[in-house]
Amino acid sequence: MNVNRLGFTIISTITKTMKKLILILLLLIGTLHVNAQLLSSRQAIINQWGSPTGYGVSNEGDDYIYYDKYISTEQSGRYIQRKAMYFMTMDNGTIICYMWRIVEPGTELNNNLAYYRSQFIKIDYMIYKDYSTNIAYKLYMKDGMAVIDAYCDNKN
Repeated sequence: MNVNRLGFTIISTITKTMKKLILILLLLIGTLHVNAQLLSSRQAIINQWGSPTGYGVSNEGDDYIYYDKYISTEQSGRYIQRKAMYFMTMDNGTIICYMWRIVEPGTELNNNLAYYRSQFIKIDYMIYKDYSTNIAYKLYMKDGMAVIDAYCDNKN
């Protein structure tokens, strides 16, 4: 085999491997960024994400803030994805995010399920867990919308 050709093959293999590693790192960073809100204070989230689109109080009486983001996908076209972060007050008075929720068109559910199935362990019907972070993801439909709830799950 020609030495120049061998060098090209090695570089080509390294390049493919590097691309895969970079993609994996970007996915991990993206996942960390999405989950960084859990157990964070409201102010830390606002500092990171900017001013929320809005505020509210859940039926259970928990405060939440939300952010709207325009998304475009093949199956749903252009739509607004809403991400809400729910807060509770700890015994020491610290207010932390205990759950986040993403709401988007029901046409996104199958893609969301495919992603969570490929990344995490199924622990119940449409509930997946990342054991490295102890975060559980519950996917469901509500009023025609696809919903993802993320929360800390310390159960084995």
